[in-house]
Amino acid sequence: MTEHEVAAEADETVPLLTPPSPRKTNGDQSCWRVVLIVAALDLILNSTSQLTLVPSTAILQDIVCAKYYANVRLDPSISYDDRCKIEPVQSEVAYINAWKDSFEVLPALLLAVPFGALSDRVGRKFVFLLALSGCFMSDVWVRMVYWFPDIFPLRAVWLSGVWQTMGGGSTTLTSIGYVLIADACPPEQRYGPLPPPKQTLFPTSKPNHIPEPPPSHTSRRA
Repeated sequence: MTEHEVAAEADETVPLLTPPSPRKTNGDQSCWRVVLIVAALDLILNSTSQLTLVPSTAILQDIVCAKYYANVRLDPSISYDDRCKIEPVQSEVAYINAWKDSFEVLPALLLAVPFGALSDRVGRKFVFLLALSGCFMSDVWVRMVYWFPDIFPLRAVWLSGVWQTMGGGSTTLTSIGYVLIADACPPEQRYGPLPPPKQTLFPTSKPNHIPEPPPSHTSRRA
């Protein structure tokens, strides 16, 4: 077929670009398997981080309190139960936790985009497992510092963010997980039970009957 024949057959209904070929998927089982795995990992990570927040703070407070009273005598006016609620102890606990959270956010801010680009080259599963290992090692490091307070200084928990440079932290982990789900599920299954947005926001079907507006007062007078 010559160029003139192609130009003659082309009209406004012919797409300018070749439509993409349909992606090869392993079926519904593969899609739901990836969804369940990513959802289970996300649930476990979020649950453990929230459930261990209060005990970890209590352990840190006890360590700070013990080190504080190792050099300072207990005030007789303060009860034994309130000995750790004084300002020097609470200030140190808040100071350590605030900087620990800040240092754990830095890897996500600096490395989320590079690891996202790396996942396109080496594979998303590799980066996903790398980020999962980094989050696990970061949590283990904090537990080690709290378990051996005589060996490690308490402010060594600030180094927990260094472990999250493996994979980019929890932000990269969550993003890659969503991308894995999008890769495993075809487009028609990503909406779930809801209809596509174009059917709800931009309806294409016109109503069969358009009601007429009620007669105005001027028409009645006429």
